[in-house]
Amino acid sequence: MVRITLGVVVLVTLLAPAGASAEESTCRVEQRLGLRVIHCDEGPAATDEAMARAQATCLDLAPEDQPSCTEAVAESFALRREAMVRRALRAGWATDAIVSRYGSSPEAIEQLRAELAPRGSEVDPEARARAAEELQAIEQELEAWRVEASD
Repeated sequence: MVRITLGVVVLVTLLAPAGASAEESTCRVEQRLGLRVIHCDEGPAATDEAMARAQATCLDLAPEDQPSCTEAVAESFALRREAMVRRALRAGWATDAIVSRYGSSPEAIEQLRAELAPRGSEVDPEARARAAEELQAIEQELEAWRVEASD
């Protein structure tokens, strides 16, 4: 029951309007696979205010559940901010723009940038050759099965 309550608190928090002005928050709605997906890019003040409101709802829970609720809300907002930063990096934003918009540290942004950077081929050439041989063997078996099934 506690997990359900925590889940509802976090979900309501993420779906509730942030109460920010147009300068602090921009939202857009997209249709994906028949579902409405809402993307909101909020400034640090709006995010902190929304997190404080969400954590205030934890006070309605039993005293022993309040710390885990507060922690869950903080973690969900950290993930939310990281997702916004990742989206900004993919869009080509400069580090300074991301720092001023989302309140992230330049070090954290550079770490995420390194994670998102395309990596060179890390596959061993011998492993690639073995995989090609296995693929060829599977294709031959499949072709033999097709010939056998058509007879």
